[in-house]
Amino acid sequence: MLVTIAGKGGVGKTTLAALLCAELAQVVPRPILVVDGDPVGALHLALGLPAPKTTIAAVRAELAALGLPLDRLVLVDGSGLSYDNRVTPRLLVEALWLARRDFRFGPELEAALPIGGADGTLEKRADGAGDRVRAKTGLLTRVTGLSGYALLPDGRRVAFSVLVNGFRRSAREAMDAVDDFVAELVSAD
Repeated sequence: MLVTIAGKGGVGKTTLAALLCAELAQVVPRPILVVDGDPVGALHLALGLPAPKTTIAAVRAELAALGLPLDRLVLVDGSGLSYDNRVTPRLLVEALWLARRDFRFGPELEAALPIGGADGTLEKRADGAGDRVRAKTGLLTRVTGLSGYALLPDGRRVAFSVLVNGFRRSAREAMDAVDDFVAELVSAD
């Protein structure tokens, strides 16, 4: 299940998300993944979770416990919107591959990722890859990324991550180039 809450600032999205998650947690027997894309990052408070610095330490500890290499990972904020955050495509691919093999959270993660050209942030993107890709987009000024899973023509599934920093053309052109890469990936023999 994927629930998205959107709207203008100050209309109560954070409160609504926290109340909805609290109710769902009582009836859904699986963990609930909550993503706070708001630069204010107040959802953790509404959910009664620790402050972001503590959350960042907890995320690092969990990733380390999973055996992921953290030597080049820099997390500054919990929303992922800081230009000071640093992550390598290799780390993202390793995390995606590990998640896919882990029954505890892999199926939910994969199901929550948007399908190319069909829904979520990929509804108007990755048409060339279509339903052969499930991925998460990222976009800041002069930064774009796409990471997820692709189904190859021979039936194999692969994890991929493309991060583009400091591009000089428009965001649309950068995203189109990434989408073209993914279309080539799913059509390659």
